[in-house]
Amino acid sequence: GNTAPDFKVVNQRFKPVQLSQYSGKTILLNIVPSIDTGVGSLQTKRIDSEVTNLPNNVVILTISTDTPFAQQRFAHDENVTQHPLLSDAVWQNFGANYGLLIKDMGTLTRALFVINPQGIVTYKEVVPTLSQAPDYEGVLAAVRALNTQEKSQ
Repeated sequence: GNTAPDFKVVNQRFKPVQLSQYSGKTILLNIVPSIDTGVGSLQTKRIDSEVTNLPNNVVILTISTDTPFAQQRFAHDENVTQHPLLSDAVWQNFGANYGLLIKDMGTLTRALFVINPQGIVTYKEVVPTLSQAPDYEGVLAAVRALNTQEKSQ
C-alpha cells in the first residue's frame, strides 16, 4: 500500500533507467541476487517466459547487482529477450531505496513487487532464504487481478 520509491539503475549499455520512466504502467519488479546462480537464473527465465501471457500495459524489470556485461552475456546465452535486465551494481540505489541490499554480501535479496499504474505497491514478496524460489503463481495472479481491477474502473 506504500508509494513505490523511485530508483536509478543501469541497463546493459550503462544507460540510467528510473522507475518513473514507467509511470502509468503496471510494473512487476523481479529482484534476484545474481542471474548467475541456479535459482536466480531459473527465476529470471521463468519471469521472461511469462511476458507474452500478461496484458500489454505490464512492464517487467529484472534487477540484480550483476554487472551490465554479465547481464548482457546471460540474456544472450539464455535467450532472455522479453524484458530488460537492469543492474544495481553502479549506485546500489535500488537496494538502498527498497531495503533489499544485503550489506555484507553487496547483493540484493530475492524479491518480487507489483506496482500499480498510480505508483502504489500492491504486492510484495521478500523470500526468506536466498536459495528459495519465490511464489511465481502468486505474483502473476496479483498482476492479472490488478489489471482486471484497472479495466473495471
